[in-house]
Amino acid sequence: MFARSMIQLSRRDRDAAVLVLCTLAVFMPTNASTQTPSADTPIRIGVLYRQSPTGIRFSDGVKAAIETGAHTNRFELVEVKYGTEKAGVDSLLAMVKEERVNVVLGPTESGVFARALELKAELESHRVPVVSSQVTAKIGNNAGGMFFRTNLNIERRAQAVRDFLNKRWISSIAVLYVDNEFGLRAEYEFRRELRGKRQSNYISFSYAPEERPRFQIEQILQQRPAAVGIFGEREQISEIVEQIRSMNEGPGYHPVYFTVIDARLVDLDHDEIFYVSVMRPEILVGESTDWTPPPGFEANDFEHYDDVNALAFDTTNIVCGILDACIATGLSGTKLQECLRHDLEALIGGFPPQEASLTGIGFGNRENTTPANVYHRRHGELTRVDLSSYFGPVTSLAMKLKMLSRRYGYTPWINAVLIVVLVSIFSVLDIKKYWESSVWRAVSRGPFVGLLGMNLAIVLGVYVFMAENGQLSYGSILAAVVVALTPSALLRTTLFDSSHGRAMSLGQLYDQYVFWTYERIAISKYLRDQRWVNLVAYHNSQDGMQSAFVEMYQDTPTDQRVRMLARVEAKLKDGESWLDRRKILARMLLLKFSLKALEERGLAPTGVAENFTNVKKGTKITIRDPEAVIRDLARICVGQDDVADRLDDKIDEILDKLRSKDRRAELKAAQAEQLKGVMPPQGILRQTFIFYFLLGGYDLERLITDGILDYDQLAPLRDDLHPGDASPNDDDIGESETGDPETEPATTGTVALAESGSDLEGPPRASSEENSGSKVLQAEAGGEKAKGD
Repeated sequence: MFARSMIQLSRRDRDAAVLVLCTLAVFMPTNASTQTPSADTPIRIGVLYRQSPTGIRFSDGVKAAIETGAHTNRFELVEVKYGTEKAGVDSLLAMVKEERVNVVLGPTESGVFARALELKAELESHRVPVVSSQVTAKIGNNAGGMFFRTNLNIERRAQAVRDFLNKRWISSIAVLYVDNEFGLRAEYEFRRELRGKRQSNYISFSYAPEERPRFQIEQILQQRPAAVGIFGEREQISEIVEQIRSMNEGPGYHPVYFTVIDARLVDLDHDEIFYVSVMRPEILVGESTDWTPPPGFEANDFEHYDDVNALAFDTTNIVCGILDACIATGLSGTKLQECLRHDLEALIGGFPPQEASLTGIGFGNRENTTPANVYHRRHGELTRVDLSSYFGPVTSLAMKLKMLSRRYGYTPWINAVLIVVLVSIFSVLDIKKYWESSVWRAVSRGPFVGLLGMNLAIVLGVYVFMAENGQLSYGSILAAVVVALTPSALLRTTLFDSSHGRAMSLGQLYDQYVFWTYERIAISKYLRDQRWVNLVAYHNSQDGMQSAFVEMYQDTPTDQRVRMLARVEAKLKDGESWLDRRKILARMLLLKFSLKALEERGLAPTGVAENFTNVKKGTKITIRDPEAVIRDLARICVGQDDVADRLDDKIDEILDKLRSKDRRAELKAAQAEQLKGVMPPQGILRQTFIFYFLLGGYDLERLITDGILDYDQLAPLRDDLHPGDASPNDDDIGESETGDPETEPATTGTVALAESGSDLEGPPRASSEENSGSKVLQAEAGGEKAKGD
């Protein structure tokens, strides 16, 4: 009565009722022993699979679903195995025509499924649906068709693997794929998912189903990709991995292995693999405790399951549930077959995910919508990869470095050390061409570290850029040596030539930077003790120091000498006063010469270098700032009008002896400028003393020879200003910074200078503008060394 009522319903209402019954029948437990079949003849289900371990697991999944007792009717399984694609298609035809099955579960290969689609017309005449839980190719599932697939398609699997590789900065990839329908489609979809440089660093090799791909593996070992994908039978994965390990003769190559199918049960010994599975995470890694297994199963029954068994189990339950619902309406024969086909088509159009299933299977838009989870198996331990997690730059860099170690072993780190050593040597040589004393004292200075850092940044930047784009290998020591020469080769490359033969070269800019670094190193060495700058500045006239530069570069080529002298002239423009300009010249002399060399050339007081070299290590000697001595000198002479008059006369005498009228006028204007305004007598005398020393050079004895002061008045000041004659003060004994009194005098002198209270000048100028200018210099025309007058 119920069956006739269902038949008399409209087609639309009947379809809805069948779908509801189908869903309830699939996942509601029922005791088979209490049910009576609706007919004496059992429903025949064909099970078509390849004769392989994968095919056997598929068959086990189908049997497990039938044996749970969750279905109303009695189902009889008709198992057929095949060895080739042609045999699989022939077996499918035989099942439909001769075995009279109601539905075919299988085949397990995309190739057999695709070839069977070509026989659509012949198979449709028997109205027998073909449902495969193994096919990943995007075929079948058409409106009005008889061929259905319930597996997650290969495109979704490839996307999941692509996301995993992107997360771990893996850009160098190789794929080995079997030359059949599955392998071809898997490789195509995976390659299509790659973009940009990952595609440029991608290689793929096909192999025959029965082949051992030795040649393809040799090509992989030559290029050493970071990740190797294996798209083939599950049983072949372990064989290929073992073959890669046995054929690898290079050091430390351990690539990341991955595949787009479930490799949970693949035996890889000590290797690791990433794979895609649709099985519930609750089953595989125990992520949830509120999930309950399908009817008739216990949680421990899934220990040896992968998504082959699981998909076969869920698909069989769906098909049997639909048959139960259709039979419950009283349908049989052709109408039963049409009901089954129609409800299968409706199910793949939209079917919510099922909780009581092994995969959480569900459909939408004619595709399986089950999430594609990526799992990592290493040494028997299984974890799920969270593709939604964010990795910070530190974690990403650590992953990248780990990948380099897996590809090349210790070679990248050997290359990195080699690059650092070579670049350091080249950087030292660049400084050495300017440095006359021991160059190793310069390497600990901050400016040299900056030069070395710039060179390393250039070399490592070029090295990483070329390696990441496949232009060279991280495992090549020769490539690292060649790239280490980059600063010398690249930074001296001519950019272009003009019509007049002039060239623009990066070498010019690089040499300027090296010289600037050299200056900074030297200044950091000498400016700690401003006493040297003061002594040299006051001991010499401006013209005398400029002449020293001419003599210094007398034996150098003309163009270099001119550039150096022009550099001196450019530096002098930074001085706001005559005293500033003298100190600038003194600093530049100290850049080139040691204090002893300056003393030998008459540019420093006699005995300074020797006495300071022989001072007991650790002794601190205080030298007064010459400006403080001038202040004291003015204080001693204040009120002695004849001293001021004699000073003025001597200054005028020196000015008159200058050959250049322009020079005299300039100096007189400077003198008038310094004495302009209302100033206390001591201040006026002090300014006059300064101007006298600027013209004649700093020499206290000259005050006596010129008849300006008596020796008794100068004796106390002379002891302070001639460190060669000074004795260490017991109160000033202490440890120096470096223990080298010549190159790194102790800090007490510097402190004394800072505490001298001079209001004529602040701290010495050492701005970037002062030290980073051109090396081009120009001698001042018309100048004459005033000290000899």
